[in-house]
Amino acid sequence: MNVLIVGANFSNKGAQSMLFVTIDEIRKRFGKDSKIYYQTHEVMDLTDYKFDRVFSNQYSRAFLIGDLGEKVFALIKGVGSSTIKFFLKRGNRPFEVLDLKQIIKKIDLIIDVSGYNLGSKWPNHIIDNYLLNIEIAKKYDIPIFMMPQSFGPFEFKNQQDSMDIRIKECMSYPKIVFAREREGFNLLVNKCGLTNVKYSPDLVLENTGIDPSNIYKSSYTPNVPAIDTVDSVGVLPNMRSFDHAEKDKILSVYKFVLEELLNMGKKVYLFRHSFEDLEACKWIKAMFQNEERVVLIDSDFSSLEYEIFIKNFEFLIAARFHSIVHAYKNNIPCIAFGWAVKYQELLSLMKQEKYALDITIGSFTNQDISEILQDMSQNVKNNVETIRVQLRGVQANNCFDSVEKIVKVKNN
Repeated sequence: MNVLIVGANFSNKGAQSMLFVTIDEIRKRFGKDSKIYYQTHEVMDLTDYKFDRVFSNQYSRAFLIGDLGEKVFALIKGVGSSTIKFFLKRGNRPFEVLDLKQIIKKIDLIIDVSGYNLGSKWPNHIIDNYLLNIEIAKKYDIPIFMMPQSFGPFEFKNQQDSMDIRIKECMSYPKIVFAREREGFNLLVNKCGLTNVKYSPDLVLENTGIDPSNIYKSSYTPNVPAIDTVDSVGVLPNMRSFDHAEKDKILSVYKFVLEELLNMGKKVYLFRHSFEDLEACKWIKAMFQNEERVVLIDSDFSSLEYEIFIKNFEFLIAARFHSIVHAYKNNIPCIAFGWAVKYQELLSLMKQEKYALDITIGSFTNQDISEILQDMSQNVKNNVETIRVQLRGVQANNCFDSVEKIVKVKNN
């Protein structure tokens, strides 16, 4: 089985975890000898991993499905861009734009693990690259599955008619489109008229555990710092939250939260779930420069190391979607600083709705925050048990069961 995984990356631990879970599920279901290709434009060393990098960008995709003129343009631009990056030591090989072309006819299955790339809030090139993956699968008659992800809104203004047509044509092709939220499910079914849509919680949450031997070539040794595990709380900000509200207002919320936690006798650890979030961690630590009970951890954990590390904490205050998913997967309660529907539905799924705060709109008082912190601290054990029960229900089903069933029927 030759499988191409698209939509993942290493810089964000949520995207990395979806990649690792997918590789793990593929090898458990279709054999450890399954050949895995990871499509990316990132420059990285995968020497220690049991999967291969396949370079891909808008030029390599266009080279596969464009007309003659588009192919010539894509080849010239792609090789030119790669050559410049190669000499600037920002790319791997001058002709890596041809990687996808060289392996596409060997591919038996494409798995898309994009967390959220189809919606009018994204720029056109993001949406175009997303849909191009489906168009490539269709051209080469390769089954593709869109794993649980967010969708919408589809409000394209002057491009509405053309985008409606393209989205429906493309999204009708995958064997299954898994919608992670009810809102996205309803949009795809009611607005787009799709019949291949299924609702499914996040694939990381559904996974019961990764076998590291499916990911790494040699034995896996996690590198996780030792910390004080008594009365410790983890805080994980999200740099994207600063796109939705003023920096000073968001930092003032974090300042109050940490002051409250310290007054409650907690020790606070700041760490990141995505590469860019380290800056936000540093901003928060700067407000507590001389406070030894506020500790900045600058380690860049893998998604597997992250899951090990968070087991040290009583609870988390987290603003990245998959930082919360990972916590729930390990029965760790969270206070979620999120603003999108996906946060609300995730917390509702785990019966933790009262611990959701949208810090980008500020529709709460310091008293509200204080009460939520006190509630969480006093009810940690109850919340752990609630999460444990809910997780058992979520993991009773797995979106990869449907993938396995369809693929095995096709192969037989």
